[in-house]
Amino acid sequence: MAPKKHTHKYHVVEINCNPAWACALGDCSHHLPENVKNTINGKLSICWNCDKEFHLDDRALKLDMPICVTCAIGNNEIVNKLLDPLTNILNKHLTNSNKCIDCGESCNNDYCDLCKDFHKGDD
Repeated sequence: MAPKKHTHKYHVVEINCNPAWACALGDCSHHLPENVKNTINGKLSICWNCDKEFHLDDRALKLDMPICVTCAIGNNEIVNKLLDPLTNILNKHLTNSNKCIDCGESCNNDYCDLCKDFHKGDD
């Protein structure tokens, strides 16, 4: 019987105490020893994040459960959300708007009178 043709969903598993790249799809027993992973560089795989096909590359092969470039870049959205407050503070300093960094109220300094008391000793 001919094997089924499909795109593998590669991940790292342990076979006989040795790491190996294997297909995670239930009806597939395809696997390769870790030391020959370069043979799958450039091959199609299914992304563990979005389930779309993508070509494995050096970046993806560093992951135990490879994800596509689109998903890898998308993860930067988390970093951007964390940086937004810092970006707002920087923008305020660069634009010299006369608003409090904390509450946005009009003031002549970085902090309004109310917020200034809270930040005493931050220097």
